[in-house]
Amino acid sequence: MLIPAIVLASYSPKGTIKVKGTVYDHTGLFKLDGVEVSVKKTNVTVKTNADGFYTIEVPSAASVLVFEKLGYETLEKKVGSKKVIDVYLKSTIQPEIIEIDEITVAE
Repeated sequence: MLIPAIVLASYSPKGTIKVKGTVYDHTGLFKLDGVEVSVKKTNVTVKTNADGFYTIEVPSAASVLVFEKLGYETLEKKVGSKKVIDVYLKSTIQPEIIEIDEITVAE
């Protein structure tokens, strides 16, 4: 005698992936604090701490991180298989060069 069985599938949401890293200026000499790190097309956002460090949880390896700070170019990085993503942001503020025709030195 066969007994019909009902199989109930248990669906659990996929686990998130923890990604961490440090954000530097383009020279790599200065760590940037207050950089907004967000997961593109979501509401997930964190900011870097005083040492430029961040930790964020993303839904999948296909996620894209967006790095934004006033005065710097916005940068996007795909997570992929990386658990550590360090980035270097280029400043949008350019130094002004002033030409001087003559210099007078007073004694």
